[in-house]
Amino acid sequence: MSFLGKSAYKYIYKPILSPINSNDGLVGHLKVLSGKKQMQKAAKNLIIPDFKKIQTNITVVGVAGKGNWYQMIFCLYSLYKNLGFNLQTVIIDDGTIDKAVEIEIKKQVPFVTIIPHHEADYKAKQFFNKDQYPAIAGVLDKFVVFKKLFHARTLINGPALILDADMLFYKTPEELIQWINKPDKPVYMYDKHSIYGDQREDLLNKLRIKPNVNTGIIGLNNDDFDFDQLEKLTTQYLNVDSLNYLMEQALYAMYLINRDAICLNLKDYEILPSKAEAKKPTRVMHHFPTENRQFYYRYAWRNVIN
Repeated sequence: MSFLGKSAYKYIYKPILSPINSNDGLVGHLKVLSGKKQMQKAAKNLIIPDFKKIQTNITVVGVAGKGNWYQMIFCLYSLYKNLGFNLQTVIIDDGTIDKAVEIEIKKQVPFVTIIPHHEADYKAKQFFNKDQYPAIAGVLDKFVVFKKLFHARTLINGPALILDADMLFYKTPEELIQWINKPDKPVYMYDKHSIYGDQREDLLNKLRIKPNVNTGIIGLNNDDFDFDQLEKLTTQYLNVDSLNYLMEQALYAMYLINRDAICLNLKDYEILPSKAEAKKPTRVMHHFPTENRQFYYRYAWRNVIN
């Protein structure tokens, strides 16, 4: 194939064909796009239930902005609806929250605290200064997902439960409630695979890293967080693999290796559920990472509001 042919495939045809192929053909792809638009429209009508009292022992944290707020509000709405009580809630701006988005967020989550991007960025850079944390300082603002680790851990006091936006709750999360009531150990999700970076085998062979950690849900007490160790782990990781967004999940997995942590039951907190499970949920929660959201957009979110 010629240079022009390779370029055309990479930059024109592949971006068009990949989603079509991964969504069961053109018809399936169009249904996914339609479902996504319907979800975005439905998200505007969601208001977090007001249980009249906010528990202050835990802070729920999400990284969100203009592009994914519709997902985040579905996640939070489904969580609180099934918890039956409210928790302190913080949204860290991913850099795209303007005044209109801020008004929308505060309308839907009246008790939310929004940390603006410039404030979060400034405070994180002050904390992870180049003299004390050179490795972290060098990667701090490279990926939005890093805000889940570096920013959320320094900006929030006490136990913090960090949630990905692309998750939906359907039943009372008993295991999670137990942790909320007694957050003395870290809590995380079980992944069907160990997805930590580009050099997968090298990472698993050369680094001391806990297998099957997924950080769609990750809870830790920030007051006890060992940031000096995090700096060492960041250096170790970059010696083995190149900088990439999966590094956030890998660093948590490395951090948890010597800690007594609670792993949420995969049968209740499922990653990448099947089509049948997405249509008629039997689990407590579903997590839909970027590469497999066709069932999320076509079926799963509808079960939250039905």
